[in-house]
Amino acid sequence: MAIEIITGLYLGSKIDAHNINFLLSRKINVIINTSNEIPFFKECEKANIQCIRVPVSDNFNQSKKEKHINEYYYQLPELCKFIDNKLTKCKNILIHCKYGKFRSTCLVIAYLMYKLQLPLNTIYKIIRTKYPLCKLKKHIYLDTLIKWEEEINNKKNINNNNG
Repeated sequence: MAIEIITGLYLGSKIDAHNINFLLSRKINVIINTSNEIPFFKECEKANIQCIRVPVSDNFNQSKKEKHINEYYYQLPELCKFIDNKLTKCKNILIHCKYGKFRSTCLVIAYLMYKLQLPLNTIYKIIRTKYPLCKLKKHIYLDTLIKWEEEINNKKNINNNNG
């Protein structure tokens, strides 16, 4: 079952995204599907739920690891702004992938790092206490988040030096 990580932001799996009772009871307005392969639930259109696909694959080989990291990484700034905009307008969002362990967790953590300006380890611990299914240790998405954290820290340092 999906868990509300912060007000209006849910982290879950394909099962949650295809459960109309869950979507309606939590007043989900936006579904972000972080997969290439999972189809959108047909009932979403009838329920006026906006569906966004973030095409991220779990199938990669080690030789293309850096390319894979960058493909997700370069989407993070716009995705975080999109999520922030929707949450600011009191829209509830479900972010999911197949099992809710890796791809969707990465996006939720990236957003919270962006919004709360907290380190990756702190955000990961918060997420793990609320949603123990998430797993990032020694996973490619951990590398993506480390790179994202470096960018956030660089922006903080630039702002601190200019302010």
